[in-house]
Amino acid sequence: RLHMYGYRHDGNLVPHYTMSNLNIRRWTPQPDGGFKARVFECGTYTKFDSDEPLDHWDNPITGERIKVWNFLAGPLNISINADGTLGAGAETTVRAKPQSFEVIGDTVFMPQASAFSYPNPFQPKDWPKESSGEKTYWDSHYLYMAKAADVADPNVTNAPANLQLQNLVSWSYWIRMGQQPGRSWGRGFGSKLKSLDDMPKAARREMEKKTPKIFETATWTELVNETEEYKKSHKP
Repeated sequence: RLHMYGYRHDGNLVPHYTMSNLNIRRWTPQPDGGFKARVFECGTYTKFDSDEPLDHWDNPITGERIKVWNFLAGPLNISINADGTLGAGAETTVRAKPQSFEVIGDTVFMPQASAFSYPNPFQPKDWPKESSGEKTYWDSHYLYMAKAADVADPNVTNAPANLQLQNLVSWSYWIRMGQQPGRSWGRGFGSKLKSLDDMPKAARREMEKKTPKIFETATWTELVNETEEYKKSHKP
């Protein structure tokens, strides 16, 4: 559950919208103690802090009414070990590095930070409205929380966990901010689910309607790149 805001380097954060995000990973243990993961992900949007579906969004900064672009991506391939995320492709937006663990009471807190930039797939000269500039900047700060007893138990190979996130990123292409100063700021929280049956009902209903492929990961093999899909269906 990710609440998104706009920030323009002055004033307070401006509420934009809320996103329900589902990230499915299929893990394979590696000889070095790390893991490889095959990743599938989607996001659908609602009005800010609401379960009300959002099909069109009124940009409070530009005044433009925009058709919402629900995203779908995968399969992506990443490797993770004690040093963080390795071998991530250019399409991967989180390349986390671990920070110091902390035990407070009966809970283990595992923070991670990711900061990188890459050439914007929407260059200003070609996509003046969609592009935030020649480079895209992406900072993500995750915090995972689990019971210390689960983490310490060698018989628990998949510990239940909750997570919390803040991220600061260049304007998303689909909200058509152009080169306006500022970035998007996100505040998220969630859980590792035992089953898709544990999903919030409203979020699952929207994903079944708008990104149904996320429930077909057993047969999903062809790469879906959300930015390329946008370019195929939109004109600058």
